[in-house]
Amino acid sequence: MNAQAIRADDGPAEQWPARRATEEAVGAAVLSAMLYTVLAWSERELATHAHRRLALLMYVATLSGLFAVYARVVHSAARWRAPVAITVVIAAPVLFAIGWWLTPPALSIDVYSYLADGYLWRHGMNPYLHGVRELRGTAEGAALAACGWRPVHGISPYGPLWTLVEVGAGRAGMSVPNAVLVLKAVVVLAGALAAAAIHAARPNAVNVSRLRSMLLFAWNPTIITEFAGEGHNDTVMVLAVIVGLCWIIRRRTVAGSLALAAGVLAKYLPLLFAFPALVYMWRTRDSSVRFWSALAASVALCAALATLLYAPFWTGRGTLDGVRAASHTAFGPGTSGVLAGGLSQVFPRDASAILGGISTAVVFAFVIVAGLQVRDSETLVRAFATIALAYVLIAAPRFWPWYVALPTALLALTPDRRSILFILVLTFCAKLIAPLDILRVSEAISWTTQSLVMTVVGVWIPLLVWAGMSLRTRADAAR
Repeated sequence: MNAQAIRADDGPAEQWPARRATEEAVGAAVLSAMLYTVLAWSERELATHAHRRLALLMYVATLSGLFAVYARVVHSAARWRAPVAITVVIAAPVLFAIGWWLTPPALSIDVYSYLADGYLWRHGMNPYLHGVRELRGTAEGAALAACGWRPVHGISPYGPLWTLVEVGAGRAGMSVPNAVLVLKAVVVLAGALAAAAIHAARPNAVNVSRLRSMLLFAWNPTIITEFAGEGHNDTVMVLAVIVGLCWIIRRRTVAGSLALAAGVLAKYLPLLFAFPALVYMWRTRDSSVRFWSALAASVALCAALATLLYAPFWTGRGTLDGVRAASHTAFGPGTSGVLAGGLSQVFPRDASAILGGISTAVVFAFVIVAGLQVRDSETLVRAFATIALAYVLIAAPRFWPWYVALPTALLALTPDRRSILFILVLTFCAKLIAPLDILRVSEAISWTTQSLVMTVVGVWIPLLVWAGMSLRTRADAAR
């Protein structure tokens, strides 16, 4: 991003008086805290019959209020130069995250299944070969069920880096609530470090732009509630990707490659970034000799890291069965899921295979096209964001609200007006449909209704906005 673009996106040049800036920052923090309190109440009441309608109404209202405050905070970053105001807007999301960390998950059981993987290992069962359903009838299964867990997940689709975290929590001998706090603490810490890495990723940008980038991620209500509240593990992957991208831009090829490899070994999505990263390394090389030597060292060290982390769990190709099962597309939320439902009416036996081939071709096309457009650090960041969005909104076997974390973090690195607007749309739509799963479990809606609403609101509305913005950007560039 050039200096002119940065000035245009930072808003008015005049600064607010320190007192006014501080009052606005404190007001935003207090108002958000009040809204988060109501949001937490509404999430828990959605599972009940007595207050469901009121809870749903309050959920939508408070979520809208939170995003309005969030948008105001991001917009005002250009005028918050007072040290006290900056301290407040940085400290506030940390305090929000701590508050949600202390509350049990309300809309998802994933963090309990993470712990269940750890319990499997404690029983001598490899979570890559045994599903958490096998804890039925055990003391651990009963303790998890008492907290709201349901034994519905199969073998682990995660990389060994995250599995080691699960094993550590499962072997610690703590109660389920305390073990969940430990797992969520890892997620919250990774999210905080990811926000700091976003701030540090663009050292040549003006301070206001860097602050805005960090606030876009750290203040986002979806990021705070889905990770500090529900404990999803994507922030570990996000941290690794942002750090890896930061180091690659700084020409620290080996360190950046290792960081991206760590992201892959948490969740496998960052593997899609290998090609654009390689193109960037080649086109910004000092010499061919240094490029090939750095690449050889990166491949060797990444292979060594993977070998080391997989060593306790590896049992041959079957270790990756969870990934293959997770990539199987069936009717469910998301573009691929809805298309799978339609194709299954025409090709009952081959729908998943056909759609899998189409999804793979789509992702491959985005990876190649975006990668070949990489010329500098700005186009590298854009390529990463484009690939992540294409996967989440088009090709993912199914869509869940927390999937937007990685695209949000990548878009936050270039905080122009269009990126900010799209982050608002993407994350608001994702959080808006977050309660649908708990409504289905409570038998208030059907699986078909959940899948269609999640797809239309959570995926297709952002997809249409993204397509419209892309067309507008191309039209502007052609002028």
